[in-house]
Amino acid sequence: MRFLDADAVRAALPMPRAVEVARATFEALAAGIVEQPARRWIQLEQPRLLAGLMPCGVGGDTPVYTVKLVTLVPENVDRGLPSINGIVTLFDGVTGVPTAVLDGGAITAIRTAAVSGLATDLLAAPDAGDLAIVGAGVQGRAHLEAMAAVRTLRRVRVWNRTRPRAEALADWARGLGHDVTVVDDIADATRGADLVCVCTNSHEALVHADHIDDGTHVNAVGAFTPTTRELGAHLIAGARVVVDDREAAMDEAGDILMAIHDGTIDADHVSADLTELVAGGPPPRREGEVTVFKSVGVSAEDAFAAAAAAG
Repeated sequence: MRFLDADAVRAALPMPRAVEVARATFEALAAGIVEQPARRWIQLEQPRLLAGLMPCGVGGDTPVYTVKLVTLVPENVDRGLPSINGIVTLFDGVTGVPTAVLDGGAITAIRTAAVSGLATDLLAAPDAGDLAIVGAGVQGRAHLEAMAAVRTLRRVRVWNRTRPRAEALADWARGLGHDVTVVDDIADATRGADLVCVCTNSHEALVHADHIDDGTHVNAVGAFTPTTRELGAHLIAGARVVVDDREAAMDEAGDILMAIHDGTIDADHVSADLTELVAGGPPPRREGEVTVFKSVGVSAEDAFAAAAAAG
C-alpha cells in the first residue's frame, strides 16, 4: 500500500489535469455509476474541532472505493498549521484491498478548486480574466491556480482578514507571472472583477450584491454548514445559482439555506447542479447576468481526485 504525502499529491495532480478529473467526476455522476452517502459530521466544542467522514463507491470499468476522514480546526491558522487535515484511503473496487493512503488536506484543496475551475469554465464569460480572491489561505492559492487553468488572467486582487497572509499569496502569485495587488477592503477587490473566488472561514456574509459588477462569475467555497455563509442574501437572489450537488447544498449550503430561511429566495432559485450542467451543457449567458457557483464538496470529488493521483 502506497502513501502519497501532500507534495506527492500536488505533483500528481497539477491543476489543469485536476479540472479534467473534476469534469470526469460529474460525467460519472450523470452516468449513475457513483454511490456517495451524505457526509457525516462529528463536532466537539472543547477543544473546537469538526470531523467529517465521506465514503464513496465508483463503478464502471475501473471500480474504486474511497473513504475520506477530514478535520477542520479554524484556529490552526493562528498556530501556523492548515485548518483542514485528513487522509483519503483508496481501495480496489473489485478485491476491496486498500491500495493507497493520500494526504486529505491536499486532495481537498485541489479538488475543491478544480471543481470551481470546471464551474467557471461552464459559467463565466469566455473573456473573463480580472480576478478577485477573497481569503488568502490554502483555498485562495488553489483557486488562483484553478482560474488560471481555465481563463487567461489579466489582473488579480487579493483581500484577506490579515494583510500579511494576502501579501504572502501575492508574492507567490507574482512568482508565477501574475499581476497581483493586495487591497484592504473587499469592495476594492471585487468591483471591476469579472471572476470572484470567496474562500474564507467566515460565519457571516462578507460579499454582498453591491460588491459585484454585472456579468461577474462568483465561486463561493468556504461555508459548508447550514448556519455559515460568505455571500449576502441579495447577491444570491440576484444571481443565477449553480451548486455542486443539489441534495448536499440543501443540507449544508448556508449561503443558500439562510437566504431561504429569511424569505429572500425559495428553494427553486437554484437553477442547476454541476451534474446537470455537464450532462446537458451550460446555459447561454444573459447580458449582464451574475452567476454564482456554491460548492460544499461531495465525496465523489475526493474519490476521483485520489484515484487520479494514485495512478
